[in-house]
Amino acid sequence: MTSKSRPTRLEQFRSSLVALVYVRPWKLAVLYVLAALGPFLVDHMTEVFGEPALNRWYSPVLDWIDPKQLYQRSLFGGAHGITPDFVSVVLIKPDKEPGTVTQQNVCTQRAFLARLLLQIAAAHPAVVAIDKSYGCTACTANDPGTVDLKKAIGEVSAQVPVVIGLSTEDPSAVAGADPNLAERLRAKGLEANDQILLPSLDLGGQAVAQRVRYGLIRVDKDIRRVPLGWYTYGSRAALEPTLTTPAAPFACLHVNSGHKTMMDTLSVAAARAFNPKRLNRSLEMLQANMVHPYFSFFREDDLRRLSVSSAIEALCGRSAGADTEWKACEAPLDSEFADEFRNRVVFVG
Repeated sequence: MTSKSRPTRLEQFRSSLVALVYVRPWKLAVLYVLAALGPFLVDHMTEVFGEPALNRWYSPVLDWIDPKQLYQRSLFGGAHGITPDFVSVVLIKPDKEPGTVTQQNVCTQRAFLARLLLQIAAAHPAVVAIDKSYGCTACTANDPGTVDLKKAIGEVSAQVPVVIGLSTEDPSAVAGADPNLAERLRAKGLEANDQILLPSLDLGGQAVAQRVRYGLIRVDKDIRRVPLGWYTYGSRAALEPTLTTPAAPFACLHVNSGHKTMMDTLSVAAARAFNPKRLNRSLEMLQANMVHPYFSFFREDDLRRLSVSSAIEALCGRSAGADTEWKACEAPLDSEFADEFRNRVVFVG
């Protein structure tokens, strides 16, 4: 009596292939749906399941099993990573800078930034990107800080590319202020993710306007995503021509033509100013399709290597602090700061 020999590995593999080929159609359909649904749920987890739990005892566990975090660890594990060699950041820190130049003192802060921008420009950066927006109604007529800021941006933009932030309002903000107007604008074509520019400060006529670039300061509702751009209208009047803009102490500049157009965010506008070729076709397609990639693919260690400086120290020296009289500072830019800013994209905010 002969015993049946065990199948070889090749025969086992062949049997597995046959089983896959002759799988029932309904099973194939289920596998197809699951394969399509998996990436969708990973990409839209917040929209489907709500915001993740924060500051709970089990939060680290959720972070560890998060599919995006698993992908991040596998992609950037080991010696891989992102080195921010081309970017420096200058921050107006509430606990470090003089109280007169914080966000609560907008007009005085403009005078402070005017001096700071001239100091940074002395280091010959590649681009200066200002992570702030300047409305034309925030300060009184002939405000000294606004006058100084306009002059400084005119001088700096003649030497290096300058990118300035723009503020917007979305349909929910319009609805909160005037529900009836929001309904009329929606009827005219305003969509849920569209933005409407708020009037911005005219920085000195057409000559300066042609040298200055603009980018939107608008985050995604899912703060783990980095917006690349938003479809934007130049003003409410672009949708409702009967609306008028209130009089302002300073001249206002409407940046786009008024039609709905894709506008870069501040980071993308700064990247274009630094090197337009760095924005490849894939990023252009993501922007056009309103796909905002996840920022969580960066590691915290990558961000710690970013050069971050205090604004008052950059203006007045390493020993400067909250009690420093910044208007009297005459010291040249510290050599270490000069090295950190030279040939880099310097974000000020």
